[in-house]
Amino acid sequence: MLDLKYSNKLLKLALITLIACPNIGNAQVLDFDSEAIEQDFVYNLNQYANSYIGSELDAYSLNKISLWQTSGKVLQPFAVSLTVQNSVTLLKSAQVRFNFNDVAFSQNLNIENPSDPELPTVLGGSTEKNLVYSVKESRTGIEHKQSFSALSGINSPFNSIPSSSLILGVGLPANTQLYLRFFPTMTVYNVKHFEIGGGVKHQLSQYFLGEDSPFNISVCVQYNFSKYKHYLDRLLDGNDQHIVVKDNIIYGDLAASYDKKWFSLFILAGMYSSETQFNINGTYSFEVEETDPVVGVPIVKEAFSVKNPVSLTTKSINPRASFGIALKVVHVAELAFAYSIAEYNTVSANLTFKFNNKPKKEH
Repeated sequence: MLDLKYSNKLLKLALITLIACPNIGNAQVLDFDSEAIEQDFVYNLNQYANSYIGSELDAYSLNKISLWQTSGKVLQPFAVSLTVQNSVTLLKSAQVRFNFNDVAFSQNLNIENPSDPELPTVLGGSTEKNLVYSVKESRTGIEHKQSFSALSGINSPFNSIPSSSLILGVGLPANTQLYLRFFPTMTVYNVKHFEIGGGVKHQLSQYFLGEDSPFNISVCVQYNFSKYKHYLDRLLDGNDQHIVVKDNIIYGDLAASYDKKWFSLFILAGMYSSETQFNINGTYSFEVEETDPVVGVPIVKEAFSVKNPVSLTTKSINPRASFGIALKVVHVAELAFAYSIAEYNTVSANLTFKFNNKPKKEH
């Protein structure tokens, strides 16, 4: 009987406690609609990524096909050339920054200082501004916030996309030439870059112009692949957070030139097809911690967790034209400059060294 009376007292005490403190049970359970929050976060991050990189994706491809050749003439059979190629593709000043308030973010993503909403694109330089993402508990509606750094860009002169590469050329019989374009794997300031490409060029003017003609015309087809990997400062909790940019481009053109011993004047015209991918990879998690008001034990709940949340792809098929001049040192070296006209214009400079390229009749 004593045990039964004692049990009844405990039961009454428990009921009184629950009635007097109805929110204790709620405080011990953090509840989120994780699937809906995850979809919202991915949507917002894709909107942000598109504003951060959008204009630069098209310009990036154009940069990679600039000034592979500087003449309608090809190398002599079994001659070799080595070119140091440099290009800058120019963007408008308005394309290196964007206004946070002009982007269709959901109400869950905000900028920490709404009175200063301008953020950099990938070419907009560094920033110390923060963004704030909010989640709400399903049962109580209590809101939790986390801030994270906005993405910084690089500082580039004249709002330009720069690039450098090496181009190896090999002359073949039948007035044909092969190209190999490459940039070795290199990591600088948390950015890892690799590039490789190739092409074939055939001289058409041999079929309708004499060998002594200073005018030369050729056709060239090229392919190039490049990849950038940039490791991020941590956005939210997670691991292996990084950005990857991959670019595949095919370009075909006609080259016409007026070639003399000490210089060449050239013009190139063709079409290019590009596919560029921009991915934000890694794991991104939002964890909420509350303290149990009764026993003081921390309660941790994951509001959501996503992996590889952003994948943007842009494809284009467009014309492009270039013109320029090459200054020669007989048959052994040349310095070429060109200006390319397309959706985004490009300025290029090449330094080329040639080996065993003396014409047969001069041997």
